[in-house]
Amino acid sequence: MKVAYKEDDHLSNYDLKLNASSLHFQRLDDENNPNLIIPKDIEADAFIEFSMLCERIVSHFYAQIVDRPAFIFDLKRFAKLAHFSRSALFSSVFMEHEIYIILSSIFRKEVKNFDDEIFFGSLDDMIEIVLKLIKDFTSYSNEILLRFIEINFLQKLLKYYSRIPYNLKAYVFKIIGNALVEIEILQYNMDFNLMIQIIESEIQSYEENHDEEIINSAIWDLANFTNRNDLIDAFSTYLYLFHQLTDIFIKSIENSYEESLLGLYYFLQKSKSPRIEKEKEYNIKFSILNEYDEGRLKYCLESSFKIANNNIISRSLCVIDAYYLFFEEINNNILLFHQELNKKVLSNFLLYDDINIQKYTLNILITIVNRYPEFIQSLIIYGFYSNLSEMLQDSSYELKVPICYIIMKTSLYNFLEINHYFLMNDMISTSISCISSDIDNTIIPILDTILDGLFIYLTNDKFHDEMIVQLDEIGFSEILGSFQTEDENIILKIENILTIIQKKKE
Repeated sequence: MKVAYKEDDHLSNYDLKLNASSLHFQRLDDENNPNLIIPKDIEADAFIEFSMLCERIVSHFYAQIVDRPAFIFDLKRFAKLAHFSRSALFSSVFMEHEIYIILSSIFRKEVKNFDDEIFFGSLDDMIEIVLKLIKDFTSYSNEILLRFIEINFLQKLLKYYSRIPYNLKAYVFKIIGNALVEIEILQYNMDFNLMIQIIESEIQSYEENHDEEIINSAIWDLANFTNRNDLIDAFSTYLYLFHQLTDIFIKSIENSYEESLLGLYYFLQKSKSPRIEKEKEYNIKFSILNEYDEGRLKYCLESSFKIANNNIISRSLCVIDAYYLFFEEINNNILLFHQELNKKVLSNFLLYDDINIQKYTLNILITIVNRYPEFIQSLIIYGFYSNLSEMLQDSSYELKVPICYIIMKTSLYNFLEINHYFLMNDMISTSISCISSDIDNTIIPILDTILDGLFIYLTNDKFHDEMIVQLDEIGFSEILGSFQTEDENIILKIENILTIIQKKKE
């Protein structure tokens, strides 16, 4: 999640934020292992069998499946080889034999006849085998997935959704979800409005059916569709998706909280705004969301904090950060949001026994100190900075770098009481001492901020004497004297600070 802060050029080329790729679902391969390494001799034998089965499937199909048990047996054997389609050699054979057309045709024929009493009982197995085959092959090969898209198979899944046996409906969402994540095209040849209506129906009927696999897969699709702003051209659609995602919390469908939070994160991302004529129109509309909608979002976050699940907590923290980032400047929405946010719980996450939760919480603080200095006083009250002080003593260097930035950036606002607090708790000197531990040059992008913050202390009559004492204790002059950089601006600031220290000592 790379964020460029207009307010602070020091961060323009530095990503303090934890990369949010860990938030994104890649493929929904609940039964497959995409990292499986296949020995060459096994692959050669498998290719022979794979090719033979493709020919047999073609033969069965054009013979109008006279021997149904034999055909099902071959399809089951074929399913065991699905993971080989990661190889271009295997996938090319699949496509040359037009297996995707055959599977699509079989699905259409079987599902249309599903409620025919003559076939009832045998068709269920066939539909399941075919859907599983399609799910597996499209999970392993984007080329195969694209072929299914080209023949309008996604639309067939939606069109015949009501006819598909209930225990197989999750396959529909898994196939569509992989398409939304993996294939970035505009022409999916499917009715997204129908997809949303089907998902809404599943959400509304969850209390009756309680099928967690279906609802999780459906919300996964909804979340990833929310991320596809290239497919959405109206704010009203985004708002409708927002309501469906928050319904998951309203109905307490806890097993889908992760997927819902992912969707809410996408919804709030400024960079993912929908394709409308004026970006300003979207901002204005969002800033006047009614209190009911604001309340739904806050309820989702509060519910997330109550669940003892680190992934859910992490995603809720990302949603909070995205909300703070959405607005360009302070307004009534963000004021009320910050006021009602459970800041005590949030502060405690800094000391949580999970490094990702700590990082995501630090992300929020970075956003606040960059954009909303008005909120810094409340951070002091709820113990954020005292927890940062504790983290400075015990955390890894990876965490100390963003902590140093938060402290030194805060000091630049020159709040006397806060700066005095930092100084008396050795937070400035401890932050500065991180320079000497910088092995991978991770401190360099925020060195400007550190030096500017130090300048504030050295030029303040109330602080400079104590500051110099603490700097001497950590060997600051030696640290800066041995620091290597080609940045002329940094060099000038270092020389200036060393000169100020020398003059103060005289």
